[in-house]
Amino acid sequence: MAINSLEGKDIPEGALDSVQGQDISLSQLYESYAGIHNLIQSFISLPQGSVNSDHLKEGLKEVKFPDECQTDLINILYGPKRLALDEKNCQDSFYLKLEKLRWRVDITISSSVLSRVLEPSILFEMTLSNGEKKTFEVSISKFHQIRYSVASILKEMGLMEKKKLFKTNV
Repeated sequence: MAINSLEGKDIPEGALDSVQGQDISLSQLYESYAGIHNLIQSFISLPQGSVNSDHLKEGLKEVKFPDECQTDLINILYGPKRLALDEKNCQDSFYLKLEKLRWRVDITISSSVLSRVLEPSILFEMTLSNGEKKTFEVSISKFHQIRYSVASILKEMGLMEKKKLFKTNV
């Protein structure tokens, strides 16, 4: 069902309910489905070959993923279904790429209310892979806030990459 969802196919109403067994509650089933969906979506956003199948299998064992499900998931992620998911991923407008970024610093010298303002701001113009242009302006303080947030996220991503599941087979 997760693969069909990622391929953009319809999932019938109550499909998860029909899969429910006696050993698992409906809320656990929904959580498992969401986890598998996110795992597959995250995996296909990585470059092909960046995660070794043995490392993935070890990571799935660590989170107590059933053996038969591990095999199925690895066959999907490393088999011909991966190509179909990659094509869908490339066509999806959610995954637009930044083609060009232009910026400049503007300084407001005066306004209709004040004769001397001298307030700097940064103007950004982004060109996306679909040709669309986005323009936005931020104050210096907001720019530093964004810069700090991006640095924090990059640091967290670096820490996550050091974990066993995300090791590359270089």
